Formats: sequence, structure tokens, C-alpha cells
Amino acid sequence: MVLELEDDALPASLTAVREPTKTLTVNLVDLSKWVLVLVSAGCVTDILTTFIPWGYMGNLQWFLPLSIPIGWPAIFMDPSIQIWTIAIVLKLAILSVLGSLLFYKYSKNALFQLALLASIALSFAGFGVAFAHGMILSFGFYVVVISCFLKITGLALNYLEIEIVP
Repeated sequence: MVLELEDDALPASLTAVREPTKTLTVNLVDLSKWVLVLVSAGCVTDILTTFIPWGYMGNLQWFLPLSIPIGWPAIFMDPSIQIWTIAIVLKLAILSVLGSLLFYKYSKNALFQLALLASIALSFAGFGVAFAHGMILSFGFYVVVISCFLKITGLALNYLEIEIVP
């Protein structure tokens, strides 16, 4: 037995299919244009770690080896293996973030992301060694934290889009 219905008597689910669909206007906010700005700011803060003190004792500000002190009396930290590790790792982080900026400008492929990840890892390594060393930390330590945050945010914005639906 087959039940036939008139066109007016169709169930609600079938009439909804026949109605034209409404089109939604969607606005996409592309945040990838901020990647270069944030990674460049991270690069500047990495470079800034070369010029500012990393520790203090009393009224004396202590600088890492291979630093260029500006504005403070030049007193360098005792060259232990941890101090040299921090100094060298941070210089490598500067070089890798500069390389990532060049890759972003000229190739925009996975090499940019790889170099930026290497720079983030090296900055975190310098941060970790300084934290584990138990130094009385000064400006340089906090600038590395800011640098890591800027570079991670820049890398995340490369993949992030915001969709605004009215």
C-alpha cells in the first residue's frame, strides 16, 4: 500500500528541502599578515639580550660573555659552562630567527617555520639554563621570555584565521 499526499500536505522536513537556502556572508580575518611583525619583534628582543644585563648582585649589573654593555658599567659574569651555554645559545637563536625572516621574505615555505622553531627552542634552552643555574636574574632573562612569546605567537598566527558570521 502506497500513501500519496498532495503537494500541500508534505511533511515539514520535505518542504524545508524545497525552500531556497539562505546565503550567509562570512568575513574571514586573516591574521597571517601579523606574522612578520611579531617575528621581527621577537628578533629585536633577541638582539636586545646582547646589550642588557642578565644578573645582578647588590648594585652591580652582570652581563653575559660576548655581550656589548650599553649604559651600565661592563662587568661580565664568571665564565662557567652554564654562562657560556646561555651566551652561545642566545647568539644561535638570533642567527636562526634572522634566517627565518629571510626564508619568510624569499621562500615562505617550511624552512621559515623550521628556522623559527629552532630559534624558539634555542631561546627556551637559554631560558632554561639560566633558570636552572639559580642566578639572580635581571632584564635579559625577562626579555628572552618576551622574545619566546612573540615568536610563538607569530608562528601560531601563521595558521590562525578568524571567521566572523553575522
